[in-house]
Amino acid sequence: MDTIQKIKKQKKIHPPRIIFFSYLCAIMIGALLLELPLSTAGESRLQFVDALFLSTSATCVTGLVVKNVGSDLSPFGQMVILVLIQIGGLGIMTLSTFYLTIIGKRISMKNQLIIRDTLDKTKGISVNKLIKSVLLFTFIAEFLGALLLFGRFKILGSPAAPYTSDIQIAYYSIFHSVSAFCNAGFTLFNNNMEFFAGDSFVVLTMGALIVLGGLGFLVVFNLQNLKFWKKDRLLKGKLSLHSQTVLVSTAILLILGAMVVGSIEWDNTFKDFSAAGKIQAAFFCSATPRTAGFNIVNTNSMKTATLFFMMFLMFVGASPGSTGGGIKTCTIAILIATTYSIIKGNPNVTIFKRTVPQRVVQEAISIVVISVYIIMVATTLLLITEQTSEVRSMVANGYLVKVLFEAISAFGTVGLSTGITPYLSFTGKFLIIIIMLVGRISPLAIALIVGKREDYPSIKYPEETVMVG
Repeated sequence: MDTIQKIKKQKKIHPPRIIFFSYLCAIMIGALLLELPLSTAGESRLQFVDALFLSTSATCVTGLVVKNVGSDLSPFGQMVILVLIQIGGLGIMTLSTFYLTIIGKRISMKNQLIIRDTLDKTKGISVNKLIKSVLLFTFIAEFLGALLLFGRFKILGSPAAPYTSDIQIAYYSIFHSVSAFCNAGFTLFNNNMEFFAGDSFVVLTMGALIVLGGLGFLVVFNLQNLKFWKKDRLLKGKLSLHSQTVLVSTAILLILGAMVVGSIEWDNTFKDFSAAGKIQAAFFCSATPRTAGFNIVNTNSMKTATLFFMMFLMFVGASPGSTGGGIKTCTIAILIATTYSIIKGNPNVTIFKRTVPQRVVQEAISIVVISVYIIMVATTLLLITEQTSEVRSMVANGYLVKVLFEAISAFGTVGLSTGITPYLSFTGKFLIIIIMLVGRISPLAIALIVGKREDYPSIKYPEETVMVG
């Protein structure tokens, strides 16, 4: 038996459960801090459900808000949000493990198992090296992003948030750089990023941070260890199947998303932009549903067809081991490859001339099925709870679409909204909180928490045909 499996069996370690309760603890601490009078800009305190909502949204790097972070929260409250975003983006166990390494303590096998379950499903990679690489890349990307935004914010200024000093500009730059890289979607501007819709520098910087944060740390680790200049193939290294799948699927989704959103919204929400501005907006509106949640145009003004397509992008989300949510790019790639294999009559699922293990195929199918069930149940419950709420009265048309959009946005930890979030009932807010937490930890992890996975004996029962289709 494998050493790791022995340790899991002996100590009964359940990484998904530990990850779940770690996030839960961070959320509760964040909620208690946000409920303090010190966290609000005015005299009134946040209601606990609103504090819990904001804390969950930040820790799960979602971006759905019931209060305006820039105007309703004090600098202390905003800093709480920022810290929760960073914790949620990197992962609590990742940060705690790194802390142990810098103070010289040996990482326990238990912590290594949890980290590997969070970031790494492959063997042969040192956890210490992986974590150091993750943090180094994260802080370099966030620092460079903040530096670029600082220069631009200083030149542009903003009537939505007048800058009074370089310190304030630096604060805004750091906040938005971290929020973008962690795919959180939180902003200090009253109109999200709409003020910068026509500014290519800000839009492309934010878009690049979103894409980098959504690639996944394993892909970054793989790219960092490639030596392109070497002639020897063994010394040069190669892209893993995981990295190839992520990079290709990400590129396809970005291009496809830009084409679809751009063509539908060309004469609608993009009508005031130049041709180049429309292409730029289409790219950003293709990148942000991949769990980022920023918007440079009013989402509520988009056509129903656009919202429906964006639901697909939000459902897929980012890539495994990234700061984003969703069912992940590799999952949808495996699902498409499985369908193609069935149509061709090939018993094996192949991607880039590599056979995908049957276990991975089963996990991908399970993730999609569980995710669909969660969204169906969540949408049904929201339709029931919001039937007599302010949301129902304010939405004259497209009520189902907007509630479904909200549920998928919460599950995919995206943060895009058609504007109904602040008007949800107490029960509706609590449902969204649960959906965000479930979406962040992933449906498969939730399934493993609820039901303990067991190694069943290799027994095959007699076959019998069941008609399908």
